[in-house]
Amino acid sequence: MIRFFRGAMFNMITIALSEVEVVAKPSRRTFALTSWIEERNRDVYPKMEGYRPAMARAGMGPSFLDISIPQRLPDALRGEKYAFVSLPLAEFREGGSINSSNVGVGRLCPVDPTLPADAFVQ
Repeated sequence: MIRFFRGAMFNMITIALSEVEVVAKPSRRTFALTSWIEERNRDVYPKMEGYRPAMARAGMGPSFLDISIPQRLPDALRGEKYAFVSLPLAEFREGGSINSSNVGVGRLCPVDPTLPADAFVQ
């Protein structure tokens, strides 16, 4: 028997196991995975640069494996239309209209200075 914790994986795992005599069972009882994650939260991550204990949830409250009831996304966060654009690289460089103060959520990635200013970023 193979247990997995993501219901969305059921179809893919079932198809992959169709030619062997193994049963796939969606379950939150993935002991090895849970144990490995808890061990890393306890012994590995605290030793890594940039680790912040306040962000850790090891041993406190529900883990990411717990099933939670989905909540409706606020209307302000819903996207009804999407647009894919290309912008000239010059817009991302010094003096361009896109900078860290107006990029919104996230941050800009580094830009290779050897690329031509008329190259497009998608």
